[in-house]
Amino acid sequence: LNGRYRTLLKKMFDTGPIKVELPGATNTMFEVHSTELLDENGIVIAGEVGYTIGSTYTSLTGFYDSKTKNENGKMAHPSTGKIQMVILGKLLEKKGISFWNLGHPP
Repeated sequence: LNGRYRTLLKKMFDTGPIKVELPGATNTMFEVHSTELLDENGIVIAGEVGYTIGSTYTSLTGFYDSKTKNENGKMAHPSTGKIQMVILGKLLEKKGISFWNLGHPP
């Protein structure tokens, strides 16, 4: 379990979008998505993986770069996780997503 998840994710990425039609549902697809926030050099500094079913988006996991330091020894990209979430929320709204499940169980 979890032995080669990076290899698996790369292979999933290489095969293209993951879309599965749900049996018994009308016009409802299960679709996996990733979002990335890039710095000025094109380096990923925050992102997440989630999925949609109909007009609901569910977050699975996310991250932000807390290890890269600037020349003063401080975090180079503070607040990037929050920025990524705000941008994702606006994008979901624009795409017609009516509910954002942050992935927390009840």
